[in-house]
Amino acid sequence: MKTGIFIGVAALGFALFGVADAHSWWHSGPDISQRISGSNFIVGFNEDTGQFTVLVNAIAKGPRGTAHHDVRAVVGPMGPYDRCANGYGGDLSQVWVQTYRDGSLLSGVTDEGQFACQSGAVSETYVTGTLTGGTGRFEGVSGTWEAEGYGEGNLTTSTLTAEFD
Repeated sequence: MKTGIFIGVAALGFALFGVADAHSWWHSGPDISQRISGSNFIVGFNEDTGQFTVLVNAIAKGPRGTAHHDVRAVVGPMGPYDRCANGYGGDLSQVWVQTYRDGSLLSGVTDEGQFACQSGAVSETYVTGTLTGGTGRFEGVSGTWEAEGYGEGNLTTSTLTAEFD
């Protein structure tokens, strides 16, 4: 009898604390709240428009679990920009996808009018956007998201929060 109780309590403890997403039902706040860390690579430059394409390869961690976070961003042209505190930046558009350990996908795009600021090798962004869908546990999801990012050289960190409709 004691062995059965011990096994039951151990299984419940593992389900609540060992499995990343099992305890998310008591989480309050945004539906997604993550810290993202990774690297970015410039993969293309359009000489006619001055825009460049950046790919971000990162890991996102938060109450809903850990996800692989991939971004394709189009930035520019960079130059004098009155929306940046230092006066230098450019327009920004992003498409991102997160892949979770259980195979679920979540994706989003930036709203119109987003921008990135640059000071030497340091870049900063504050962007908002729309969730465009997902698969698995995110099947049919919609909503909004916002992120604050910081990059230096090829390293990038950001926070991402999202609210489901």
